Amino acid sequence: MQSAQPKPTRGGQTTTAAYVYLKKDAKAPASWENSTQQYLVATWDGAQWRNITWDQIRDAVPFEVCGPGWGVQQDAAYGGSQVFTDSDAPHYPDGVLKWVNQGGPLFAADHWDLEEQVGAVPACAPTYPTPTQSATPTPSATPTPSVTPVPTVTPEAPSPAPAPTDVVDDDATPTPTATSTPVATPAPTPSATSEVLAAGPASTPTPTVRSEVLAAGALATTGSTALPLAIGAGVLVAAGGVLLALRNRRRPSAGSDA
Repeated sequence: MQSAQPKPTRGGQTTTAAYVYLKKDAKAPASWENSTQQYLVATWDGAQWRNITWDQIRDAVPFEVCGPGWGVQQDAAYGGSQVFTDSDAPHYPDGVLKWVNQGGPLFAADHWDLEEQVGAVPACAPTYPTPTQSATPTPSATPTPSVTPVPTVTPEAPSPAPAPTDVVDDDATPTPTATSTPVATPAPTPSATSEVLAAGPASTPTPTVRSEVLAAGALATTGSTALPLAIGAGVLVAAGGVLLALRNRRRPSAGSDA
């Protein structure tokens, strides 16, 4: 330790604190302007510069201190250790604690390279680049197809059949009913016998001598009434006609036999 010991300018309790920091420029001497964030390592009573140890550094600094470029700052202040422990550690350009001439407790400060206090600083362990493992891409979620809701078809109620009414529309034209077609009745074909029979009565019988005598006798006869006589004469005439017809029917047979 090359610096002169601090000298308080007034009486009262004094305390000294030591900080460790990484220099901005590793090749430049340790100084307030070349400092970065500082870490409180230790405090002790009295105004006195002293060397710190590796154990104090390892217990106070939250990371490994190794390699070149480290510095140490020590401050002397009026008051107890709480002056430093209850305050934030300095970080250039914010010194936190003020000097006595500014109304603060500080009255002395100095800087050293870490090697001056602890000797050789161990080299940092070599660092090897960790192979970056390519992250397996997370498969994108397959979008779920939206389901189109099927509209619910409500069956319509069947329309009720119109009930028959007894009201008769006078203006309605009645539907004509189908007229049955008359079936023609075939005329019967006359047979030979029917022709002969039909022709027989129509022929006028030839009066015979007997019929004429009967007729004359009837006209000459007188009796109680004329009506019975007339009826009798008619019967005789009819009988004569029948006999004549029978005779005519027998003549062709007699001719064929000859």
